[in-house]
Amino acid sequence: MKNRELRKKVRKKILLASLGVTRAISSIDYNIPSKWLSILNSVTVSSETAHARLSMLDEEVQKEYLEKEEMVERRLGKRKYYDDHEIEEIREEINKKELRP
Repeated sequence: MKNRELRKKVRKKILLASLGVTRAISSIDYNIPSKWLSILNSVTVSSETAHARLSMLDEEVQKEYLEKEEMVERRLGKRKYYDDHEIEEIREEINKKELRP
């Protein structure tokens, strides 16, 4: 039983790492000589394809990966910490609490 759980954890970590690596490779912003451009484009497209296929293997891992990616983007300043919808929900919660005696 423990062996199966260990395999599941290792599989999950490998899948998370693979999703991260493929996303990083596919999002590389490069400025290289044109003779290498086709090779890099090929690697980028292959990485995007691999990422898409890996994300279909386990929905739970894909969801966890997207949450981690969003958290990293927020910390790097690429994304707001709260979107407009989340801010509105927070305001509504505050207003509900203020109205209660």
